[in-house]
Amino acid sequence: FLLPMMSGQVRALDRSGIDIETAATLTLKQNSRIKARAKLTRAAQSRISNVVKLANPEFELEIENFGLDQHWGLGDADITAGLSQAIPLNGRVEFELEYEKSALELARSREELTSLAVLFELNQAFELAIGAEKRLANAREKLALWSDAKKAIEAAVEVGNSPPADIFVAKSLVVKASLEFEKAVADCEVRRRGLSWHWDGSNESVLSVKGELRVDRLHSLDSQTQAEEQTLPDLKMMEKSSRMLEARARFEEARSWPELAVGIGYRGIQGFDESALLMTFSLPLPLFDRNRSAIEEARIMTMRQKDLKRARQNRRAAELKVLQAQLESLSNRYFNIEERLLPAVKSSMDAVELGFREGKLDTADLLESRRQMTEVRLLQIGLAEQFGLARAKLAWLTGDIDYLKGEK
Repeated sequence: FLLPMMSGQVRALDRSGIDIETAATLTLKQNSRIKARAKLTRAAQSRISNVVKLANPEFELEIENFGLDQHWGLGDADITAGLSQAIPLNGRVEFELEYEKSALELARSREELTSLAVLFELNQAFELAIGAEKRLANAREKLALWSDAKKAIEAAVEVGNSPPADIFVAKSLVVKASLEFEKAVADCEVRRRGLSWHWDGSNESVLSVKGELRVDRLHSLDSQTQAEEQTLPDLKMMEKSSRMLEARARFEEARSWPELAVGIGYRGIQGFDESALLMTFSLPLPLFDRNRSAIEEARIMTMRQKDLKRARQNRRAAELKVLQAQLESLSNRYFNIEERLLPAVKSSMDAVELGFREGKLDTADLLESRRQMTEVRLLQIGLAEQFGLARAKLAWLTGDIDYLKGEK
């Protein structure tokens, strides 16, 4: 990404920040993987119109005794001309049409899965970007807290309530907080740069992201995931793949019957000065090749697909249970910090600051109270970030595209 920056071609996408809804809209519209999968769907749709068309007719021309007259022409030649058309038997067209329609449904399902996968990756990147923004804000607040503590310690040293050595401790903590703030700025920039490639915006620079880390209170997730397990997008896709393979097996069985070729033509016999209309019929005898290998292959692939679906179903059920337990744990821990721990730490920090000003508490108590506040907030940000990543995975598995688009 340095080349467009050096040439001055990088443009800011939105100076006021980009939210998940805008990013999702851009991604669905411009992502190359989604575009490529949509083209495959259109290709499958175009094949359907070609199924109902008959094969091209064949024209045959046979000339005997050509060039035997004195002018090397057709004067004494016998000419036979005909036009033949192959007609499929045993409902082959209907079975082929059924197969192509099921292939189109499978292509649409795969297009949906591709969109879900791309949006899932976008949501993961966005959650990490917002988490980096929150860590940056926490590092900024931590630096301000340590700076205020340093000033308070300097004032206490002046009146003799603290030893001069405490100033050096406070200064070292301010320097450490400054380094952490610089690291948070760099991490935030890296996360922002990792967003635009999802919508192929290689020449776009995201200056900031808007939004909050999404954490929900989860109470009925168990019944929700059990209901969604029956309609998981990838399981529906595998079911459509099974139906396509079953349709292919029926189509291959229909192909075991040969095609009947019906023809009509004209024949002229110059020696007898006669001509005649011809009607021809041609039917290959299925003595050696009755398409058995293709029929058996289609049946085996159908059974294989059913085995794969059962394995995927068991795997998804286990993944949903793990996600359920993980999300409930993260949600409970987050709101315990929000409702219990943070107010207690804030109250303790205020009490310690008051006691320090009155000379009842020393520098170590003041620094420890401020460290606890920043550490607790950092822990809460980490829990919210983990919740967002797990919740995005749940939306991906269950096909909750509204969540991935940021609409709920």
